Amino acid sequence: MRDLVGALQIQQADRAILVTTSTFTDQSRLEARGQALELWDHQVLWQRTKEAEQRRLTNQQRRKWSVALPVAFALGLNLVVAGIAFSISGPPVISIDRIGQPMPVRETNGESATFWSLGANSPTPQSTVPNRPSVTPRPTRTPQPTATPQPTPTPVRPTASVFNGGNVRAAPNLQGAVLDQIHAYETVILLGRSADGVWIRIITPRGQEGWVHRSLLTLDQAIAETLPVITP
Repeated sequence: MRDLVGALQIQQADRAILVTTSTFTDQSRLEARGQALELWDHQVLWQRTKEAEQRRLTNQQRRKWSVALPVAFALGLNLVVAGIAFSISGPPVISIDRIGQPMPVRETNGESATFWSLGANSPTPQSTVPNRPSVTPRPTRTPQPTATPQPTPTPVRPTASVFNGGNVRAAPNLQGAVLDQIHAYETVILLGRSADGVWIRIITPRGQEGWVHRSLLTLDQAIAETLPVITP
């Protein structure tokens, strides 16, 4: 009985009905006194069934309801109906459409029962999902333009004009083998000079590299002094 009173508060119903096909003990009736509970034994159950059937026929409702449902809707109340299922013979079996969630109830005399919530207006608890803070997207970094490598400028080599034709030698002396010849008015590229400045390392117009005597070239003194010394 205490379980049924607790279930009545949880379901937030106006009252609860405990149904049995037998009889209730004096202890059960004493505990139900002063509570929003109704105890239906087999006599009350039979009377309520007849009343519900009469209402159903009067209103021409072709629905299949339990004994408690027509009573509940006729009175306009939110009810919690508790019934004890017994295998009995004799009176016709009453079909009950179950609505709600079952909750076990235990009598003080040891008998167990199961009640069903009928029309209780308590909302089904909904799980609350906590609001998560929205993630602000980070700005995409703009790729920096890649610097285009500048071509290394080719150093401009000094040149000189040929004053008088002569031999191009493999060494800065008269004993060096002749590799090529230069001719007057040709332009040669200057690479360097000997330590004494008498011989100049050049590249001929034909691409031959070698040594020529300085007297064969028209060479400015300032340019001659900037030429690196090349040791053969």
